[in-house]
Amino acid sequence: MQIIGQTNYTMVHTLKQTILLLIGFFLLNIVSAQGLSNEKAFSAANDFLLKANAQNLMFNKIDKDNTIEIKNGQELTARVFLLQPVGYIVVSSYGENSAVIGYSLEEDFPNENELAQHPLLAIIEGINESRKHEDATKEHEEVKSGKGEFYGPWLNTLWGQVNCHDNNGNLINVTNLYTPNNYAPGCVAISMATMLHYYKWPIWGEGNHAYTDNSGSSTGYYTANFGGTYYDWENMRNKYRNQSSTMVEREAAGELAFQCAVALEMDFEYNGSTSNVNWIPGCGDDYFRFHSFYKQESSSIFWGRLDKNMMEANPVILSISGSGNIGHSVVCDGLNIDGDDYFYHLNMGWWGVGNGWFTIRDDFNAGGYTTINGGVLDFIPIPIMYGAQ
Repeated sequence: MQIIGQTNYTMVHTLKQTILLLIGFFLLNIVSAQGLSNEKAFSAANDFLLKANAQNLMFNKIDKDNTIEIKNGQELTARVFLLQPVGYIVVSSYGENSAVIGYSLEEDFPNENELAQHPLLAIIEGINESRKHEDATKEHEEVKSGKGEFYGPWLNTLWGQVNCHDNNGNLINVTNLYTPNNYAPGCVAISMATMLHYYKWPIWGEGNHAYTDNSGSSTGYYTANFGGTYYDWENMRNKYRNQSSTMVEREAAGELAFQCAVALEMDFEYNGSTSNVNWIPGCGDDYFRFHSFYKQESSSIFWGRLDKNMMEANPVILSISGSGNIGHSVVCDGLNIDGDDYFYHLNMGWWGVGNGWFTIRDDFNAGGYTTINGGVLDFIPIPIMYGAQ
């Protein structure tokens, strides 16, 4: 059985020891753009930013004093150009021409300590590894011509698992409010809770569930009465990080996240809680009045159905895996078709940090280093589905 969904949140000194395991000996260096930045990569990022600003009516600028270099040993694989006042552009070092493989104009890139655990690193890792093994004759245009198509991003929900600080810098428990020892509820549960919050459905759940967690160092017996729970959608905030929130607002999100975790029979652990993305359709149907189905990425219908979901404002939960069998669950909630490039917007489930657009379609499939395992498609409230028939 494949376990998908793991989050570590150890202390800073421990993070330095775990980076090698999490990212396959990737070294992260924050450096001066003037000293080590490649002129071609900077030009590609700047040209892309000019076009993106025009499309989005924004005025972001590249911060020339700060560039993040991502290396595999001594080999430079990508540069991340940080933007002002917010945002980032990721330019791959592989390919005949430098190519933008990811960007955001609205969210910041994770800091060094966050990045070691963040799904964003696995995504960049996978795209670059596949590009490295592409046909050397394949060229990547720096800027595509044409108007392009934009769908989304649809989600306003910026939730995460642990390490959430309010507007005063105080650590607060939100989605982990009711978990044992305030451990992480698990990225699979956060992805599911994010989807439920997007639709603000159901009003109340259906049935109940109980299970015993016998795995790992944290064990226990957990129950949830879905049918007896009225979900307090009005008091669930879209954003908690760096925001003021009341205990009632934190309890509302915490109850939903914990019930999702129980439905998914989460293995709660101090260094990350795990479950399976492909269990979501059954849980949605049994307890939350949702219909959906899981498809592997290798299915002939996967990408076409994913694109259709994006065009119809139906986000999709993706299961991704990286080096060292590290698994993540993220929510795809947007599509930007720019010439031959397909950028997908990913909500990382990290309180908004690192959310952005990435070329995950062809790049991920080619390398096999970091892959999209599959996704939960057509995640739709049952009353909406029945009403359409």
